[in-house]
Amino acid sequence: MFQEMANLKVTGKLNSETLSSMSQTRCGFQDNNKKGSENYVAVEPWPKKKLSWKMEKYATTKKLTQTEQRDAMARALDLWANKTNLKFNYVKSGSADIVINFFAGAHGDGQPFDGPSGVLAHAELPTGGTVHFDDKENWFLNRKGQKSGIELFIVAAHEFGHTLGLVHTNVRGALMYPFYSYSPNLSLHKDDIKGIQSLYGKPGKSKNPGKRE
Repeated sequence: MFQEMANLKVTGKLNSETLSSMSQTRCGFQDNNKKGSENYVAVEPWPKKKLSWKMEKYATTKKLTQTEQRDAMARALDLWANKTNLKFNYVKSGSADIVINFFAGAHGDGQPFDGPSGVLAHAELPTGGTVHFDDKENWFLNRKGQKSGIELFIVAAHEFGHTLGLVHTNVRGALMYPFYSYSPNLSLHKDDIKGIQSLYGKPGKSKNPGKRE
């Protein structure tokens, strides 16, 4: 139920608070309706610690260069790598574990984008590896001093959480909360950290990928 996942009072009615939450920009990943707890882990993790990634189709916005877009993706992946034993390697071409594309409208996966605002992106759980962003959004990076738009780094970090095996949590303030919110100094919430470490272990400590704790 939407109210439960959004950590709102469950009334079953479209009250003002519920309507306000429904109007927020959000992830297109299907919500887990299990009543909230920490560590929203959906599936088994990737069976290896080193994952490759590439960008196939970049955002068409003139506000961000391809280099800036790649840098945002790399920083977003590093948020997760810094709390685990995972390592991410960028490849320009060929096969990759994680494949990133920007699309507009229908793009062949049965999850068409809805244009500006609304659903911003969606991603597959392991070991699918596809991550799609809505190319019609006003993407920006706060590092460039822009004041409005959709912060690409934050959305990418959230979507990579799905790519690594996490679903949505109803813990407000967690990166994996389904509604995006801007934070100038983004870091993982303890809920995010517990979830990802249950899959891949802590930095410097051995844990066999593919085995849940």
